[in-house]
Order: sequence, then structure tokens, then C-alpha cells
Amino acid sequence: MRTINGHQSYCPALEFYPFVEFFVSRSMDTNLKIWDIRKKECFHTYKGHNQVISTITCDGRWVVSRT
Repeated sequence: MRTINGHQSYCPALEFYPFVEFFVSRSMDTNLKIWDIRKKECFHTYKGHNQVISTITCDGRWVVSRT
């Protein structure tokens, strides 16, 4: 198990899709982050939500989120 820091608030969920080198996390800070598994760092942050993100999913090509 590893800890990766990056969100400004509690991170209740992350989504991982097999066979790709990234995972997606959501946080109570309303941001969604995409992480590089090998480098253990965030390479993109989406800040478009006005409310807490309730659900995230990914399929290796697309990431979908909703509030």
C-alpha cells in the first residue's frame, strides 16, 4: 500500500482500469485527478465541478464523473 498526496481534502474513492498506467481519484474538494501509476504523481487536475463529485468511472480511454 502507498500514500500519494495531492488533494486538498478527503479522497473517498479512486477508480482503476486494468491494463492502463493511470488511475483517477475524486475528492471532497470537488476536483478530479488523473495519476501516473509508475511516476506516482498527478498529471492532470479537472476543476469543473461546483459540487462534490459523487461518482467516477473510467474505461482506459474515457473518464466520466458526476455530482
